[in-house]
Amino acid sequence: MAITELPIEVNFNSNSSDSSMQKRSALLLAVAAVALCFVGESQARRTYQARIPNGNSVPDPFTPGGTWPGVGHRSKEGAGMRNPFGIDFGLNNNAWTQGLCRADSDQDGRSNGAELGDPNCVWRVGTAPPQAASGHPGVCEPVNTAHCRNINNN
Repeated sequence: MAITELPIEVNFNSNSSDSSMQKRSALLLAVAAVALCFVGESQARRTYQARIPNGNSVPDPFTPGGTWPGVGHRSKEGAGMRNPFGIDFGLNNNAWTQGLCRADSDQDGRSNGAELGDPNCVWRVGTAPPQAASGHPGVCEPVNTAHCRNINNN
């Protein structure tokens, strides 16, 4: 059996261009999807922050002068597991109520309202809080005490 040469035309430019274009389109779509996730998370955080007094300026108990944007979460940035305050906030239909204000979600001896600058539980959405936030309602403080270390590590 003899081997004969057959003329085969291969057009790499056409296929590789289409393939390259498809890859670029897929990559762009993936990047856009990831970006939308962050926009959604950021938007959700602002929405929840606005529902509690000083929600956008809750002190970070681990970083002097820092804030904790994800107030209801164990993660400072607000993703993942909720902390005790986040759980209580959810149980109160994500609203600042008298019960949530008077509760001590993090078991540090100070009410959520006292920590968030609303010690008398008079704050309403859209109004200025009576005082600045002085603590974090979901993290037991002071964090270096044995009592709070035990609570914060659970």
